[in-house]
Amino acid sequence: MNQFVVRKIVEGNFRYSKLKDYLTDNDLVKGKKKLTKNFKIQTDNWDIKKNSEWVLRHYLATKMIMSSTIMLTSLEFGKERNLRVTEPYLIYYSLLNVARSVMFTSPMSDWKNGELINSTHTKIINIVGDAISQFNKQRGGEIKELLERAKEYRELFSYKFPANGITNFEIDLNDAIDTCSFLAEFAQYQSEILENQNFSKEIIEDKLDREILKRGFLYKGKKYDFLDNEDWYRLDYILRKQPFPVSLYFTLSEGMVEDFFGAWYPYENEESEDNYNPDDDWSLIFPMP
Repeated sequence: MNQFVVRKIVEGNFRYSKLKDYLTDNDLVKGKKKLTKNFKIQTDNWDIKKNSEWVLRHYLATKMIMSSTIMLTSLEFGKERNLRVTEPYLIYYSLLNVARSVMFTSPMSDWKNGELINSTHTKIINIVGDAISQFNKQRGGEIKELLERAKEYRELFSYKFPANGITNFEIDLNDAIDTCSFLAEFAQYQSEILENQNFSKEIIEDKLDREILKRGFLYKGKKYDFLDNEDWYRLDYILRKQPFPVSLYFTLSEGMVEDFFGAWYPYENEESEDNYNPDDDWSLIFPMP
């Protein structure tokens, strides 16, 4: 039996805890109708390329959520030790990365043969604001404004570095955690609608294009290419065991989560209270299996 089916039977549906703090029941009904319509455009033209694209998009979205978690727990660790110089960077990129998970799972963001991965920060922010505005226009504007403020906050200390420090510009860590939690659940919500629509079809595509998946583990820079063996291993596992897009929560596996966070252990596994421990709060913004 497929591991997705087993987990679905054992664990049941994903339990949202943050979504309704930001969106009303009416918002969710309205937004779900729009998402369902837009995802139908995708599923009506489904083939091996679409199947591969959305498998990869969901995989990338889960990594963005985990990377935001790493940044936020690193920030918590730094704040306890008055390492304040990292705050503008970690606040902004924790928000931006989880915003990318919303972008990757949105049916309104065009894959463009993988160019979506290289979207500018402005494009990411606009896509996320528009996606949430489909549910609640005011809430979408508020999220967009926070992301833009965090971006300017980071740029201020990247290029100008005010002599007064961050006192007058600080974005609260708890607000960042709360917003990241909402965005992660919003991405999950989008991915769940695609999962349900795809599995409502009579025939489920279960073949994947390796060339499309390659964009998830081969990173092309301006001068150098980087091959990530862990990404290759995880995508190869999906290709063999779960070759269709499922929601973000079911895209994640225990092994994937353990290995991702484990990559940030202290050098030579030196255990000390003075060392950052990436295992301290995996589920800070999203429940990990």
